[in-house]
Amino acid sequence: MDNLYLRSMLLFNVTAIADKDIGTTVELWLRRQHLPLVQNAGLFTDRRLLRVLSPPQEGVTICLQLIGHADDVEHYRREFLPQFQLQAQQYAGQLFLIESTMEYMDEQAK
Repeated sequence: MDNLYLRSMLLFNVTAIADKDIGTTVELWLRRQHLPLVQNAGLFTDRRLLRVLSPPQEGVTICLQLIGHADDVEHYRREFLPQFQLQAQQYAGQLFLIESTMEYMDEQAK
């Protein structure tokens, strides 16, 4: 991907911090239910699921990273993020979500 293409794109990240006893359940829900729904909706040009390795955490930390345009991010926030938040509410005190939106910057501009 060239830099001009990336500069028009956003990276939307949801970090899920889960207690060890529900970490596998959260990961499977993301892989088997949540991500397929987002993919079938045709949102985002790329979707990634990452496990945070450092710094070490007590539980399991998983990042859902979605790359797309502002419209994709808004659609996701409106239609899919509430589902993720409901999942977190089921595990009150055991699962926390942190969301952020980032824009790509041109590496050449210094």
